[in-house]
This record gives sequence, C-alpha cells and structure tokens, in this order.
Amino acid sequence: MRRLPVPPLTFVMLLTLVAAGCGDSRGVGSLKVAWLLGGPGCEEAGITTIRVRLLEDGSDVLDPPTTAECGQGFAGLAIDAIPSGKYTLLVEGRTAEGRTEFEGRIEDVRIRENEITQPPPVVLLLKTASLRLRWGFRNGLLCGSNGVLSIQATLIDDLGNEVLAPTLFPCELPLASGDIEGGVLVTNLPARRTLAILMYALNIKGVAVQFGYGEADTAPGETASVSVLLDKCGVDAPCL
Repeated sequence: MRRLPVPPLTFVMLLTLVAAGCGDSRGVGSLKVAWLLGGPGCEEAGITTIRVRLLEDGSDVLDPPTTAECGQGFAGLAIDAIPSGKYTLLVEGRTAEGRTEFEGRIEDVRIRENEITQPPPVVLLLKTASLRLRWGFRNGLLCGSNGVLSIQATLIDDLGNEVLAPTLFPCELPLASGDIEGGVLVTNLPARRTLAILMYALNIKGVAVQFGYGEADTAPGETASVSVLLDKCGVDAPCL
C-alpha cells in the first residue's frame, strides 16, 4: 500500500497534540495552614482577614489567594488540589480596609502528591515601615553657602526608643530622577509609631552649626516622607 505524504501543517498539529500531553503532569496534594498573630489579638490589632498565598518562583499559585477570618488561626484552614512542589508560604493579616499590616512566611514548604502537609503555625508580625528624609535650610541657602558638609540624623519613637542612632549623611541630597524619589530612605523602622527626627548640620570640622526637628507617623509596609528645615543654633535650635 502506498503511503500518502503528510502535509507540513499536519506535522505541526501532531506536535501540538504531543506537547499538550506533556504539560504539567504533577500530582496534587493538600496544605493545612494555622497562624498566630504576634503580640495583640486580631481585634486589638485591627486585623479582620487572613490571606494565604503560595509562591513559586515569586508567582502566586493560588488564584485567587485563600482567605479566612483572623480569629480561626488555631483551627486553621485546608487548601486542596495544590500541584506537588516546593513553595514559599506567605500569610498576610489584613484590615477591614484591605491593607496588609501583618505578615509571616515559611520557606521551602513541600507539597507531596496525595498527602496533607501541615507546617508549624505561621507567626504574623507587624510589617516594618520606611521613612524618606529630606532637609533644607530656613535661610534658603544651600549646603556650601551655609558651610555645612554633613547632616547627622537621629530617630526616636514615641516610646523613647532610639530607632536610628546618630547617623551621618552627605548634606547634598540625592536628586529625584525619573520615578526615583530624592532624599535618604531609612528602612526597617517600627510601624504605628510617631517618630521624632533630630537633625544637626555639621561643618567641615564636625561642629554642629544648625539644628532641625520634625515628626512623622509610620504605617506598616508604607513609606512616610518628611522635610526638615534647619536653623542656626541658638535658643530655639539647640546644638551639641
């Protein structure tokens, strides 16, 4: 029997069918997740909803993420039909307004086919905050004209804790470029706090010649911005 030639398009269709049969053939398993809210309880912390995310190479596997009431942390929740593999388990505590203010994670959570994985309870902690500092001089002059070489900044929270020890920054602020904001970014600060900002302008000899003060409220996972004006040392502007 004579074999009929197969058109090239048919070859493409055959390859497509083979590829479709060789897709993600991983089996599925289940995950049991429990959580603890570090510090206050759900109500006192203002957290109403828990959102559970599974990340693989930075992408969410659960679409949409699974949610539950904050108060059922001890009972936890079960998630089924998860492709077997290794994931990062990210649990987020969210306010009634939808802000994520608490979070906790466990790396390398292994989901195995036809098995239930139950890692230890995830401890959710208040997310840290950031603060973008900018400064200027009340007399309107620039650093060089004021004889200022560097700025010493200290941050103290409303509980009296020094959250940024005296730190020197070049007086000339980085300029904003494109979508990059200018100023100095300070990270890993306590959230839900009011921070007092003490700034000293130092001359080339390291002597304080101007002083400035500001305040900023911090929020979990957010960046606050503050601009401080410095003035010559005197009665209203104490220096070192």
